[in-house]
Amino acid sequence: MDDALAIAGRVAIVTGAGNGLGRAESLALARAGARLVLNDLPGDAVQAVADAVRMSDAARMIAFWIRE
Repeated sequence: MDDALAIAGRVAIVTGAGNGLGRAESLALARAGARLVLNDLPGDAVQAVADAVRMSDAARMIAFWIRE
């Protein structure tokens, strides 16, 4: 992989991280070694993604929710 595209150790901010493409990208970035900031509306979905990332021990992460 080209060094310019290396993700390991970089910070990735993922919006809509609880479902669909946001969830898939969050898990893929974690596997690649990125440090994650997960964002979504309040609910269990983003928490489930955060738990999956935490269990994989693949990345450091911060999860936060938007309040109305």
